[in-house]
Parts: sequence; structure tokens; C-alpha cells
Amino acid sequence: MAELTISVSDGLEAKLRPMQEHLEEILELGLRELEPTLSPIYDEVINFLAKGPSTSEIANFQASEKAQERLSELLDKNRSSQLTELEVVELDRFQTTNHFMTLVKARARRLPIRS
Repeated sequence: MAELTISVSDGLEAKLRPMQEHLEEILELGLRELEPTLSPIYDEVINFLAKGPSTSEIANFQASEKAQERLSELLDKNRSSQLTELEVVELDRFQTTNHFMTLVKARARRLPIRS
């Protein structure tokens, strides 16, 4: 098991001290809560698919301008090796989501058209 030392405010330290034995669980839960917010495209795709789009809507799906701008920022930072660790995760999320939507679109093209 690895050991990690971090600096936190006095107020946070006071809250964490009684929970020392559960810090690993607290961090795991916190990271799980944070993960979906790391990429705007992740929520966009989930919300889009939850609406039960038609095959033509799936085929025409495009990420929002905001998500596309964020992807451009991340790619620019990646080219110059300036991504933070969270941005690396966010960029990975974009790539995974893009691959997933490519597969969904390909599958939708093989289905009968419904409006």
C-alpha cells in the first residue's frame, strides 16, 4: 500500500481527524462523485441518450459548442505537454465518449429509420 502526505487547512484537518480510519473510503467516494463532472461531453451524451433519440437524431448528434471548445483547449494543452492530471482524465473521458458515440452511430445506421 502506498503512503500519501497532503497539506490541508486547519478546518479540514479538524473534520478529518475523527475519520482517519475511513479516509481511504472518503477519498474513493469523493473521486467517484467528481468523475462525471470532469467532462461536459459525458453528461451531454448521457442526457441525449436518456431522451430516447431516433436513429436519425443519433446519426446527427454533435457535441455542444462548449464541449468542442473545451476539447480544443485540452488538445492544445496536450500538444504542449501542459495538461494537469485532472485534465488528462478529462481528455481521456472525451476520447472514450467519442469512441462510444462512434459505435452507437454505426449501430444506429444499421437499424430501420424511425423519426
